[in-house]
Amino acid sequence: MSYTLDLVRHGTSLAYVNYENDDVPTYRQGHNTPLSDAGKKESHAAGKQVAIYRPTLLVSSQLVRAKQSADIIAEYSPLFVNTDWRLNEINRPSVDGQNIYSEINLEYKKWRREMIEKRNWKAKFSSKDQS
Repeated sequence: MSYTLDLVRHGTSLAYVNYENDDVPTYRQGHNTPLSDAGKKESHAAGKQVAIYRPTLLVSSQLVRAKQSADIIAEYSPLFVNTDWRLNEINRPSVDGQNIYSEINLEYKKWRREMIEKRNWKAKFSSKDQS
């Protein structure tokens, strides 16, 4: 028996919060940051694409923007959304063996903010980035 795993990132959320007192000016989102109108449109488009594959299970993190995206995607299948706290980005203690506030991750967050502002969805953080 084989399985297929499809991963979908949440739609664009509302404006990032700039924490002025940080040593590095990064833009972070909290647990309750909701989807923007653009993010809702993106989620509807993703729902149409995901439905083609006839998913049997839909799992989302508990973060508001992820759950909102999953709820919209679920409308097209139709499925109930299962949530799991282990998918919450904010709860990950490390990324590739580094703390989420390590220098490389802070650089990534600054770069990501710039790409979002430019709406450059095809840019890669580095030549080794396969995301």
